[in-house]
Amino acid sequence: MVIASTAASVFTAAAMFFFAVGEAVGLEPALRGLRAVRFPLSLVWLLVVALGAGAVGLVVGIWWAPAGIAASL
Repeated sequence: MVIASTAASVFTAAAMFFFAVGEAVGLEPALRGLRAVRFPLSLVWLLVVALGAGAVGLVVGIWWAPAGIAASL
């Protein structure tokens, strides 16, 4: 079970990281959904920071449980 939860955390963190990079550099597939819901593109940097912090928190949470709990919220 530990291996499965670790793998799930790593894959989720990788997905969050790559989506954050896509938003940061302005890739069209990443921004299409934001435009569809009329999210202000001037605030995309906040989403990038939140996704990056969540990804880091998930990876750090593998070794330090309080960080993993915080990242899961």
